[in-house]
Amino acid sequence: MGKVKSIRLNKRTERMFNVVKNYYCTRNNKITDTEIISNGIEKLYEEISADINANFYSKMESALGEYERKTLEVFDKIYENLEVPCIMDGDIMQDEFWGFLMVNEEGSAFYDVDSETGERTLCNKQFEKIYEIVRKSFPDTEKFEECMETLHSIFFELFGSEYGRKN
Repeated sequence: MGKVKSIRLNKRTERMFNVVKNYYCTRNNKITDTEIISNGIEKLYEEISADINANFYSKMESALGEYERKTLEVFDKIYENLEVPCIMDGDIMQDEFWGFLMVNEEGSAFYDVDSETGERTLCNKQFEKIYEIVRKSFPDTEKFEECMETLHSIFFELFGSEYGRKN
């Protein structure tokens, strides 16, 4: 996001902000304005991302219901392995799954860009590692590849418009 020099708060929000700041100050715990704002965003993220992720899972599960059970097993295993990096990155599962598919099904390079310096960091390794973990858990490689193609197709059928793909 970069540096924010100032934000405007309405009077009620500013009072709440000052209550939080004073609470910490009277207990000899220094807290910066940025920390207060970050803590609020993190709390909201936890609630919102849980809802968004559950909705994503439900949509995919429903769409995969008409396919063979093995495809849902592959999706579940990928989802399970993407969960921790997703939360650690402050992202949502739908975007993590998109990155996973871009790297492993389309052979794309996936970068994280620092908003302040513009420095790019290649993020393929975590997606490639998860792919290997999931692939090794399914003995039939050909069937696994077929499931991955189905997942790729279903994902972009459901969410393609959000990622610049036309159905």
